[in-house]
Amino acid sequence: KFGFDVGIEFPPHNPPSDEHKVDNNRLRATIQNLNPDFNGLLRDYRDCARSRSSLKSLGYPLFRGVMPSWDNTARRKLHGMIYLHSSPQIYQNWLTTVLSSATENSAPHEPIVFINAWNEWAEGAYLEPDAKYDDAFLKATKAALDSIQTGDVSTPELSVERTIHPSVVSSVVMAESKKIPEISVI
Repeated sequence: KFGFDVGIEFPPHNPPSDEHKVDNNRLRATIQNLNPDFNGLLRDYRDCARSRSSLKSLGYPLFRGVMPSWDNTARRKLHGMIYLHSSPQIYQNWLTTVLSSATENSAPHEPIVFINAWNEWAEGAYLEPDAKYDDAFLKATKAALDSIQTGDVSTPELSVERTIHPSVVSSVVMAESKKIPEISVI
């Protein structure tokens, strides 16, 4: 329709329509000491992972994406967007599902899955160890990759590499059918 070769799913941007059907008041009630002036968006990470995991083919090549969490109130203050209830386990399940479906939706290109992000601390989207989860998100990423490689879920061999752009550092998971015999994390 637009003349591009491929689409990119980059959560939390451009969510499926069912992610917008959220009762902000219900979610507000789950947060202790929420600033009464907060007028940003509250989303449920579990719903996000569930709806995006069930995304079927859109009729064009799509590079899939996941995020470990999201909270951009450090940048957007009272107008930020927060995904509540994220956890390493939910992230791992979502990543495993997306990795499994990557080859179905990316042809004729090599399957690529984006992880938003390696270290976006100001957006609450990072895989690096922190005080709350230590290295659990890194371990969840490895477990998802391992489950694909060991055959628990069917997908080609995978590697992880960090790509650097002037303003963004993202982890990119690349599936390369039978080109890489084992996972390498850079």
